[in-house]
Amino acid sequence: MSELAREFLAARGTRREIPVPPSGRGNRFDLDAAYAVEPEIARALVESGRRIVGRKVGYANKGMWRILKLETLAWAHMYDDTVRQTGELAASGFHSAKIEPEIVFKLKQPLTDPPDAAAALESVEWMALGLEIIDCPFPDWKFAPVDFVRAWGCTLRLF
Repeated sequence: MSELAREFLAARGTRREIPVPPSGRGNRFDLDAAYAVEPEIARALVESGRRIVGRKVGYANKGMWRILKLETLAWAHMYDDTVRQTGELAASGFHSAKIEPEIVFKLKQPLTDPPDAAAALESVEWMALGLEIIDCPFPDWKFAPVDFVRAWGCTLRLF
């Protein structure tokens, strides 16, 4: 397992902050590099007993694309320990949690890695409104879209 995968898994497990996002470390860290680490993290989480239950689409707002110089959506896996139909969430142990409205959907079939937006829409079985509680592992919410991919889309819980 790569050092980057170990770092993110450790930060998630201990709820500690990652002082410098991968994109700010002076090396080339792009979406391809972020997606390359994804299978390592997914495998480790599944081996630890978690189950992949879906995908999160981040930065769907085209206005943000211009600001962040993006050319595509950013995707992240969702796991059974973050997605809930109903429930409660303790209000402690967060870095700086925020809440966002979301569009959630169930897929009829698995997606490719990384997913293609048009194929994802064709695979939708149903859609609904949801609320997502996000919590960023980086100081002051300062990170690039590639860091967002590596940080599970900053998802703490999705209801």
